[in-house]
Amino acid sequence: MSPNLQTIVSNSGGPQEQGEILGMNQSVQSLAQGIPPIVAGIVVSINIYLPITLSAAFTLMAWFAFFTYRQSKNTST
Repeated sequence: MSPNLQTIVSNSGGPQEQGEILGMNQSVQSLAQGIPPIVAGIVVSINIYLPITLSAAFTLMAWFAFFTYRQSKNTST
């Protein structure tokens, strides 16, 4: 997914802006890879089963959002 994302991000700006855009993208990706382990450690310290419970809840919310969006898209066409 990363090469595809980098292509999309790179093509979103002009030739003079590509370096800055790609640098910002890399910074955000680094933060996105560094913060979850810290949050996961805090969550596990609260309750050992909480990560699985939260993952299930977020997965159900994502499925609900997906099917709601899909249904609204089908009814509008």
